[in-house]
Amino acid sequence: MADAGQVVVGLLHHRVAAARAEGTVEDAMRPGPATVRADEPLVPLLERMTRAGTDAVLVTDPEGRLLGLLEREDLQRAVVRASAGTDIASDQRRGWSAMSHGTNPARAHLEAP
Repeated sequence: MADAGQVVVGLLHHRVAAARAEGTVEDAMRPGPATVRADEPLVPLLERMTRAGTDAVLVTDPEGRLLGLLEREDLQRAVVRASAGTDIASDQRRGWSAMSHGTNPARAHLEAP
């Protein structure tokens, strides 16, 4: 969830929302979700996500505005391809839509084609 300035203020999981018939989004959301910045190094991020069992992280700018969602599965593929020397642009042609700053996968909003 983001406020009027697009700053991330909470996270509402679809299962929680589906289980609640009454109340507000604010009542059901988890405040202060973990976020990462677009310039976060990928390998250490993948290691932390794997250790914590985190499936996805929100990517924000320095002001806390949402840039996108980075899923661990997509991050794993990007790290493997980068270590093998595969151009990330080939992933973009397969359906990754880069946001606005080059081909850094941490800056990508990953959507299924």
